[in-house]
This record gives sequence, C-alpha cells and structure tokens, in this order.
Amino acid sequence: MSQRLKISLKPKPALTMRRVALDHERLVYVICADRKLRYPNGYSQIAYIGTTRNGISRVAESAAYRSWDVLWSHGVQSLDVRIVTCRPRQGFKSWVKLERALILAFRQKFGKPPMCNIQGRAMKLGDEFDRFALGRLNRIIETLSEAGARGEREPITDTLDEATEDEEELV
Repeated sequence: MSQRLKISLKPKPALTMRRVALDHERLVYVICADRKLRYPNGYSQIAYIGTTRNGISRVAESAAYRSWDVLWSHGVQSLDVRIVTCRPRQGFKSWVKLERALILAFRQKFGKPPMCNIQGRAMKLGDEFDRFALGRLNRIIETLSEAGARGEREPITDTLDEATEDEEELV
C-alpha cells in the first residue's frame, strides 16, 4: 500500500472578491503589486491598467493572467485589483476613455505605461483630458502608486475578530 499524502490549508486567501465591483458592468481596474515597481521616472505599485464591459469575471480573469508577470517581479508577494469608475454617458464609452486617460497620465508621470500594459506605448493624446480632470487622474495614480496593494486588505479578518470580541463583551 502506498504512503498517504499530506494535505495543507494555506492560511491566507489566494483571491478575495468584494461587492464594490458588482455595481458596475463597465469599469476600469488597476492591478497593484504589494511592492513598488521601477519605472524610468520613479517607482509605482501599479502594474496594469485595464478595462472591461463584462464586469467582475473579466477582472478576475485578467488578474489571474497577469499574476504570473507581476508576482515574479523581484520582491513582490501579492497583488490587489482596484476599481476605478465614472458615471456613464449615453452614446459615449466612458470606461474606455477613462482607461486611456489613466494610461496616458501614468505614462506622463512615470515615463512609460505600466509594466503589463502593451497598449499605451505608442498611444497618442486625444480628447481624454477634456472629459476627465488631469489633476484627479494624477491623484488617483498617486494614491494607487503609494498604497495600491495595501488598500483594505486587513479589515476582512479584523471584522471577524471584532465581532467575536463584541460577543465576548456581551457574555
């Protein structure tokens, strides 16, 4: 008889989904590493900027596809996917323009598009900054560049701990 194999459960989740992405079908998502990545004009945690009109399923698919490139970067242990949205306009693909505007603003600040983006290397500036404020785009990029993968990772477990602490106080 052959020897039994040992089974282990990893303590940290491999993928966590939140309800925030379910509110919008058409959205822009940003994949952020837990460590800053080197670019010609500085460092950023942003590894990819993408868009979807199919909702959260495309975001999960893209995160799985891009995870190989991001996680094999030096020192990167994890990645998070952050959602960026704007109000829809009739007859205007706002999510596509928002993605282009974010890529152009990122390229303007860091010298080239995010490491996993193929689109954006030869992208020309159109009317993207007419529809979206460049200052707001830069603040979003700055926020994600500094704390992209540290977003709200811890509160998932903290809410469970707080609930048990509250229950203990009632007893």
